Amino acid sequence: MIEKGFPALLRRPIQPDEAATDVIRGLRVRKPRIIVPFRWAPFSWVRGFFNILTDWHVGRQHEMHTLMRELERCRDRQN
Repeated sequence: MIEKGFPALLRRPIQPDEAATDVIRGLRVRKPRIIVPFRWAPFSWVRGFFNILTDWHVGRQHEMHTLMRELERCRDRQN
């Protein structure tokens, strides 16, 4: 699902210690929000507009619809 829903730039994973270091740094200076990795920051800044685009993109992905329905079926069986 990640491969279908996000561009390549946003799919690159970060190491847990990198995330932890950035979170701790942000907490120490009492940042109001901490975005790790920083490449996600522009999407946070424009998230209202971005959400419209991602909803449109996901809405056009038939394979994504199939995956979502499969996840929901699995969840329903577990409950």
